[in-house]
Amino acid sequence: VPYPASLSPVGIVTIFAGQVAEVDMGQTQVALSINSLMDRFNRQMPRNVYQAGCRHTLYDTGCTLNKNSFKVSGAAEAGSTQSIISSSIAAPAGSATVALGRIVMTSGQNAGFSRTVRSATVGSPGTYQLMTPFFWPVQVGDTFDAYAGCNKTHSQCSSFSNTANYGAERFVPTPETAI
Repeated sequence: VPYPASLSPVGIVTIFAGQVAEVDMGQTQVALSINSLMDRFNRQMPRNVYQAGCRHTLYDTGCTLNKNSFKVSGAAEAGSTQSIISSSIAAPAGSATVALGRIVMTSGQNAGFSRTVRSATVGSPGTYQLMTPFFWPVQVGDTFDAYAGCNKTHSQCSSFSNTANYGAERFVPTPETAI
């Protein structure tokens, strides 16, 4: 045995922290070039990028909305899968849709896990297609909280009565029309 069995690692010492800049690969070696974090100061970018879509994430400190004010609770109904939740919940306040919002499971095998909603159809029952499926099957009766979504447009922000915190410039043209 080349090493005594009694030796074991006791910690980590960070000698240098940075960002990977370039990777050069050979048949038996890989060389990584790492730039210092101070390199970020050389970027010529403004603090906020001027764009047509809101820079805030719904319910963050820039948006200032309380997510519990736009929550609807429900239970999974027959036809629910790991990727599609069927339920007869009311439309949430604000945007009146769960599309681009979140579903957080509160019971069942997936309790505590959340997923982003790709598309939503409110009805009896409504269907909520998820961006990524849950790990375990969703059973009839599993409960969840659904939060309203936002597509980051000014009109969607006005449906939340939150235009004072809209984090974009409304009249910036899209890149296709700016050329």
